[in-house]
Amino acid sequence: VVGTSFSLGLGVGLFLSGSNRLLVTLAMAPAAAMALTLISRGEGEGEPLA
Repeated sequence: VVGTSFSLGLGVGLFLSGSNRLLVTLAMAPAAAMALTLISRGEGEGEPLA
């Protein structure tokens, strides 16, 4: 969670300072990956464990 927060903050900071869009996208990639992981975990809550 700490790494995701850092990545999100870095991406927002780069965006607000006017950095290149590619750098902003690369900085936000780990936060997006963590969001996808959390979403996929939430979808399988009703399934029994094997």
